[in-house]
Amino acid sequence: FALVVDLGRIFVTKSELQNAADAAALAAVADISTSETAARDRALDFGTTHYAAGSNIQFEVSDVQFGHFNFETSEFSLGVEPTNGLEVKARRVTGSPSGPLPLFFAKLFAQTLFNTIRFT
Repeated sequence: FALVVDLGRIFVTKSELQNAADAAALAAVADISTSETAARDRALDFGTTHYAAGSNIQFEVSDVQFGHFNFETSEFSLGVEPTNGLEVKARRVTGSPSGPLPLFFAKLFAQTLFNTIRFT
């Protein structure tokens, strides 16, 4: 039973991170033709209104990157011009502003933290 609680927390947190990354990217698209700075600011502002594991998700500037989506090959390339798309990273990892996800019962197995990243 104890592991089910931690696994449930992990899966719910992954879903919350994915929702935050998706929402931040959708918000930024409105400003992508104006400027990358405006789009990045909108993504960061919108993304931090979301929660994962009961606390606000904290983003860094480097969590929003721009690039080009090739519609013929369905490939996205970071840093390629002309800019027509972006990637947003929502994460709970060691070293990130939000930090890793603390676990409750996995401590019995010497596992106290879980790292997870979601992209859009």
